[in-house]
Amino acid sequence: MLYVAVDQHAKQLTVSVRNVAGDVILRRQVSTEWSKVRAFWDGIREQSPEGFVVILEVCGLNDWLVALPEIDRLELDQCLAQWALIDVQKKLLAQRIALRQEQDAQAQLATIPGASVFSSLALSCRVGDAARFDSPKSLSHFWRLTPRCRNSGASTDRLGSITKEGSKMARFILAQLVLHVLKKDRWMRDWYRRVKNRRGSKIARVAVMRRLTVVIWNMLKHHEPYRCGGPETVRQQRKPDPAAPANPALSS
Repeated sequence: MLYVAVDQHAKQLTVSVRNVAGDVILRRQVSTEWSKVRAFWDGIREQSPEGFVVILEVCGLNDWLVALPEIDRLELDQCLAQWALIDVQKKLLAQRIALRQEQDAQAQLATIPGASVFSSLALSCRVGDAARFDSPKSLSHFWRLTPRCRNSGASTDRLGSITKEGSKMARFILAQLVLHVLKKDRWMRDWYRRVKNRRGSKIARVAVMRRLTVVIWNMLKHHEPYRCGGPETVRQQRKPDPAAPANPALSS
């Protein structure tokens, strides 16, 4: 028994033939001309009269591959029709979701760097009425981004990891947004680096997720879009960083 791995491209086949022990006994490239393809498979049949297994990876279609038997062509056409229908349904669903996001009262979440229509609407659904959260910490607690308390007695130090008991989808989206926020927001990136130097990259990323939750709460409360570096009033109160460049645009 032989195992034939075929990486099929427009003009050539990259073929690797192995035996039952997994040893490579043939490695070559074959032209996609039908005569040469047939000659190659005839040689494989002679080497393995008991049969062989083919693992095919297709990158594009060739004329010799399209020439299928009638029943195979019927099955392939049905599969292609189903895929075309799925594409149409996905397009209609995406349009409906985009319309729903535009009409959402918390549509400003889409201004967060990296937030698409889907992610901003997903976060909005997992916030609900923002007025029910008295403070940014309440939203962080709701999404379980605050450390668990493992102390005894009267101590209130929070030294444990996050509980991970809230919305998994919200935490997943925040983790993805962190990558884009750190690229676009220079102040957040500088703060992340300071935490990373003290606590490590994993804790620093969770800290950015928690701070991003604070930003989201303020965006919803004050009905403002995301601003890199924070609102103007916050930037004026913030102490200048001596290590920051004179022109912030140079580092963004």
